[in-house]
This record gives sequence, structure tokens and C-alpha cells, in this order.
Amino acid sequence: MVEQLASRLTKNKEDLDGWLKLYKSYKFLNNIDKAINALRTTIEISPQNLNLKKTLLKELLPPQKDPNFTPEIDRLVNEILDSEPNNTNALFFRGLKAFKTGDNKIAIDNWTILLSQLPPKSQMALELSKKLESIKTVSYTHLRAHETREERVLPRRR
Repeated sequence: MVEQLASRLTKNKEDLDGWLKLYKSYKFLNNIDKAINALRTTIEISPQNLNLKKTLLKELLPPQKDPNFTPEIDRLVNEILDSEPNNTNALFFRGLKAFKTGDNKIAIDNWTILLSQLPPKSQMALELSKKLESIKTVSYTHLRAHETREERVLPRRR
């Protein structure tokens, strides 16, 4: 039945509802690659649909896997934040990518915005607060070490 739907959709590429049904069917059958491809097709049909983009972002970055930040994911995060600057998932993933690439300022900026939206005592808020503190401590320590090095290298002005 799912393959019949897929076959029919190859002849009618603009059937948004059909592609959404195909995505959900493949997801139910745990055929994630085909589900993601069907979801990508829905975005091609309806590129302004933010909900489809948010769904694709969640599919590409499942919580149980270490994220692989591809150009597609970067584009999705940017498009979501352009339309919804306080989107929690997009803020989290932009911060996480920045953290993993050593761009602490972007990580701090995005995660600070995210933290302001979370319930203060929630598990995520507590973990994010700890992570932010450790980033700020590392950044401050690195900055102080750099300043100290400059003081040793540069001659003192009199």
C-alpha cells in the first residue's frame, strides 16, 4: 500500500497531502531515510511552510544521536530562526554547533536566549546553565591567559 502511494506520487509531485502521508507511513514503518526524503519533497512543494522545516530538523537531529551538522541543517536552523527567532530547537542546535566548533560567543548568545524561555527548574534549564557557566569560565580563563601572554611579549610603555 505504501509503495502504491509512492508510485502514484512520482506521477503527481505536487500532492502535498500525499507526500505528508508517505512521510508518516515511512516513519511508522521505521524507514527513516525514505521518510526524510518524502519530507524534503513536501518542503520543495511548500517552501514557506515553517512546520515542515521544523519537522525535518527534528528528523535530521534525533536526540539519541550525536548531531552531524550538515549545510542542510545549518540552512534549516537559519530559516527557522529568521521566521521564529525564539524557536527553542533551532536556538539549541545553533548553540550546540557553535559550542562544538569552539565559537563560544555564538553558543553563549543562543543558549542564553534559550535559557530565558525554559522553566527555571527544568532539567534542560539546569543542564544548560551548567554548560553556559563552564563555557564562560573557559572563555574567561582563555582571555586572561591571552592577556597575560601579551603583557609578557609586549614591552611596557612608560
